Amino acid sequence: AVSVAVEQVLWLGFYTPSLLDWRVALDGAYGIREFFAPLQDKAVQVVARTRKDRVFYLRADPTQYAGRGQRTVFGEVFRCKDASSWGAPDQEEKFSDARHGSVELQLWRGLGFRRKGKFVEVEVIRSQIHAEKEKPPEAHWYVAYNGKKEQQIKVRQWYETIAHRWGIEPANRFRKE
Repeated sequence: AVSVAVEQVLWLGFYTPSLLDWRVALDGAYGIREFFAPLQDKAVQVVARTRKDRVFYLRADPTQYAGRGQRTVFGEVFRCKDASSWGAPDQEEKFSDARHGSVELQLWRGLGFRRKGKFVEVEVIRSQIHAEKEKPPEAHWYVAYNGKKEQQIKVRQWYETIAHRWGIEPANRFRKE
């Protein structure tokens, strides 16, 4: 299923006119390194839900190289479950949504997966809905990849892509049943 999804996303990237602003939103089965690795350096924009215990890495600081052995590829660890490992987000936004109440979004850029010693770069998004409640639901985590560097996508745009997708989920579930 993952390789088919990669093929379909790449097909969209190849055949969709570059003037169109489109993004793909996928469920948690695709929020993995095996899905995002083949998309690197391709002109696609994809976001997928990921597990709340996922671990990401920063790139290693090239100035810290001691001059012996192989250069380190991976730097500090970013654990979704451990807020002390997050650092300051690159973007934050808070707003009120008619369906999801008070929404708090955080986005970190320059994080990545480890895959066979290579760095698979992605953006990581934390979405907290109904933040106004005394006991809000657990935050959701998403992985995003923007292969169109000329289009800087803000965290709110990623959220709208995700929120638009969830409207079709009940229909998909009904057809599967």
